[in-house]
Amino acid sequence: MLRPCPPLTLEILRQRADPEGRCTNPAAILEVAALFDLQQASATDIVDGLALARSRVEAPLASSATFTAVQAMAPAAILVHRPHGRVTGLLATLPLDGEALARLRAGALDTRNPAPGQLLKPHQPAAASYTWIVAASSRTSAKALVQGLAAIHSLLTWRLVACARAVTADGARVLTSFGFQSAAGPVGYMELPPLDAPLQGFRL
Repeated sequence: MLRPCPPLTLEILRQRADPEGRCTNPAAILEVAALFDLQQASATDIVDGLALARSRVEAPLASSATFTAVQAMAPAAILVHRPHGRVTGLLATLPLDGEALARLRAGALDTRNPAPGQLLKPHQPAAASYTWIVAASSRTSAKALVQGLAAIHSLLTWRLVACARAVTADGARVLTSFGFQSAAGPVGYMELPPLDAPLQGFRL
């Protein structure tokens, strides 16, 4: 008989914290994501996830080819939630080096259809993580995406800038609840400054 998994606690999460707070290793990201039932997207997942996102986001979205190219550069950038074999949540983030972050703040980075080579150049450390798309068709998936995103940042990349653009009032409220603040940049642009310690402000 299978034993039930122990409930997720802050102590279990703290064991996976990166002491430097700059970890963009895909294996580490996928390990934390799995705690929230988020998985690396397959080619089919990307198509299904984008269809889901387009049904909920009025703004134009990138093509599946762009998503696949981003994933080739950053294997843990595109995550999905599919608790019953069907994609009901899509989470996409973009790792940015210092030059890309500067272009983003200046409104000069194409975040709708980004060229992967303009995001994080080979052998360059990441300076920021940009939340590209969060879309869900159920409250369960929405919670998994938001908590998974927050856990990845507060455990692994807590010394990097977290940034996003709020395209809806609900999106702005969610970002504000996690400590994001309006910042100089494109319309709706918000940033979360580097944290002082892992799991700072994180809630299960």
